[in-house]
Amino acid sequence: MLHRKGFMAALGLALVAAAFTDGLAAERPGQTMAEVSARLATASLHAAALETALDRLTPASAPAVVGTEESPAAREHAIGAGSDGGGFPAGGSTKSPPPIPVTAEIKSALVGLETAVREAHALAGPQPYLDPGFAHVLANAALIRGDAEMAPDALSLSHEIEIELVALANNARVLEAEAELRAGHAAIGTPRAGAVQNHIDAAVDALADAQTRGAYHLEDDIAALKVASARLRKGDTPGKAVTRDDMAELIADVHEHLADLGGD
Repeated sequence: MLHRKGFMAALGLALVAAAFTDGLAAERPGQTMAEVSARLATASLHAAALETALDRLTPASAPAVVGTEESPAAREHAIGAGSDGGGFPAGGSTKSPPPIPVTAEIKSALVGLETAVREAHALAGPQPYLDPGFAHVLANAALIRGDAEMAPDALSLSHEIEIELVALANNARVLEAEAELRAGHAAIGTPRAGAVQNHIDAAVDALADAQTRGAYHLEDDIAALKVASARLRKGDTPGKAVTRDDMAELIADVHEHLADLGGD
């Protein structure tokens, strides 16, 4: 019963969201990137589940295998001709940890992660500030899965995925804000000038969300946008509260905060 109620609630929210998406597409130019961010949030949940599952299986936490390492005294004297001569290499030898199978829990987390990232990629379309990050996350997920056994560095790969997802989400939020500000810029001096404040407030919300996840460098841009919004609330006309040149400068400042996910 609880699962059915949850499903019906989710279905209702999805239908409402779909209706609003159709009706507000022109009013919310940042809607697509907002949906990309939502998919990336889902991907992050799966990435956290993946890391938890991998952490439980990490060889560092497993008990030592008897016979995998000689004692210091044995290593000191076990210098010889190697396996042919009955001795051992100087410094002793260790066996590699046993391979880790890809468990059902890890497979489930990987599938959920990859599905959410691919959905985000499809929604975003070709986007130079997101495409390299999407590719990196999917490549690391494939490396973790391997053929039948996980990569030895699966846990560190999962850390990379989580970091990349945060960077992707922040870039998506900045792109969302930029789209809203461009629409606000276009509306100044037109019959749609009344929508300028809505676009500015939507941009503030997007940037503030990125800031809470570590994009602290957005603070000045958020403050400047809040000042413009406050002037509009007081009754200033859009062209007085924030001119087209002001908006163009704000757009350029926001754009500069997009991270280069392609690396060097």
